[in-house]
Amino acid sequence: MNDDVAPRCHMPWQQMMIAADGNVQPCAYRNNYNNPSPHPPCGNLNKQKLLDIWNGEEFQQLRKDMARGDLEAAGCANCLALKQDQPLQLLYDRDCDREEPPNSAYAKNMRLKRKEVTSGATVLKSLPTVVYFTPTHHCNLRCIHCYQDVSRDLTIARKGAEQEVQDLVPTLDRIIAGGGEPLLLPIWKRFIQNADLAVNPYLEFATTTNATRLSEDVLTGLRRFKRLAITVSMDGCTKEIFEPIRLRGNFEEVVGNLDRLIQMSKSHPSAHISITFSVMKANLPGLPDLVRFCAAKGIGFNLLPVIAYPVDQSLRSFNNPERQMEGWKESLDQSRSLFETEFAKINLVNASIAEVHRSHFSALEGHIPWHLLKTRHYHVRTRLKMSFLSAYRPAKNHQELLMGFFPMKEGNWRECFYYSRVESNEIDLYLPEGEYAVGLFPRNIGPHPSGAWRARVVSRTPSRGALDIFWGGTTLAFLQRALLTKVRNQSPRWLKKFTRTRMPRWMTELIQARMPR
Repeated sequence: MNDDVAPRCHMPWQQMMIAADGNVQPCAYRNNYNNPSPHPPCGNLNKQKLLDIWNGEEFQQLRKDMARGDLEAAGCANCLALKQDQPLQLLYDRDCDREEPPNSAYAKNMRLKRKEVTSGATVLKSLPTVVYFTPTHHCNLRCIHCYQDVSRDLTIARKGAEQEVQDLVPTLDRIIAGGGEPLLLPIWKRFIQNADLAVNPYLEFATTTNATRLSEDVLTGLRRFKRLAITVSMDGCTKEIFEPIRLRGNFEEVVGNLDRLIQMSKSHPSAHISITFSVMKANLPGLPDLVRFCAAKGIGFNLLPVIAYPVDQSLRSFNNPERQMEGWKESLDQSRSLFETEFAKINLVNASIAEVHRSHFSALEGHIPWHLLKTRHYHVRTRLKMSFLSAYRPAKNHQELLMGFFPMKEGNWRECFYYSRVESNEIDLYLPEGEYAVGLFPRNIGPHPSGAWRARVVSRTPSRGALDIFWGGTTLAFLQRALLTKVRNQSPRWLKKFTRTRMPRWMTELIQARMPR
């Protein structure tokens, strides 16, 4: 096989990432890690068959854009994996090249796929070779930064969807077990112990686990696979950092199970054990401990910045930037230095992997808005108006209430750079002068403005500012929103439907007449 393939990223030709709500994307990066312009899913496994999605319009267009090198059109111009200098090449087991002519379903499919990638094909005859399947979000931990916290009950619902994934086993290069916590889910326990590897001896099993539960049956099952890629989520390499982040987790238990995985890998030459570290406010000061920990264990690591939500852990949103970013540069500089002395120089990783690790540090640093440290901020503390508070409607599984501030530029709002907890209807934070879109949201969902509500900050003293919150839309829009909020909570279904479609003038005038002057 010829390795000279054209696209910068081969994921659209090889991978399907299936979320617990059924949505399918080509990878985990396309709508995450500050990659702009959220993209619609390529399909939904609850509504469509897997192979119909594989050659659907979204996948076809993505392959077309990627084949011609148009990362902007593909929606990948700000991809974290590219910033980390990940190769993103076509994954396959080189041992299949020895099949001449190819006999196994795996080798035949891979031979065809290489031709399709090289030609830039958009409709593929070859089958997916990497499937990341998340059947549910069930988990035994409650990590403070986990985006799945509001959707623990999600499960792939369509009958036959799981079997469609299983039917791909003969041609898969890698199956990635998703969760929740994958090693607690019955589907993955069964697969690890019972998958028929005779039909595909090349198959790699990969997963990211919290390593709180690691039975001997699971270890025995893992040893059956020719290749393994097991990543342990830790987010803290000392007990003091780990346990406040990974709630319900026990640091000593996880380290013990990590050691068992490392020990297994010593007798399994194609097993790769590593740590993933979600970098957030709560653990960035502990980044040097991660480097020391991994060097001592002889394993690699992956840095995933928390940059969207929850905003109280995001590396891009602040309540008090000067205080919250204190020591961050020193932590990053020390971590880089430790990497060079304890990893690269003693050959714990090869030269190409070492360069990828270096780019992880650079990408992480690039996500942090250091310019905020050079911006003058004013202390703002105020009580919120009930008219604004009524814009928030709590829902199931929502956590404490936050208020986000989205700086306005040329009439458009930007990302949520500032936030405050709402306690007894009051907020307390540091803001620059200017105008903001503002919103109320629980800490465990993405930040968003609340309609046309706006805020303006002006200085009152050299250190303190005044905040004015106002409705930036029309009076009619405000009245419609107020009524919608009320009827959705208290009115019968017919009235809720009525107010969603059209509010007559007489209703507007009636509400206006009853409003306090």
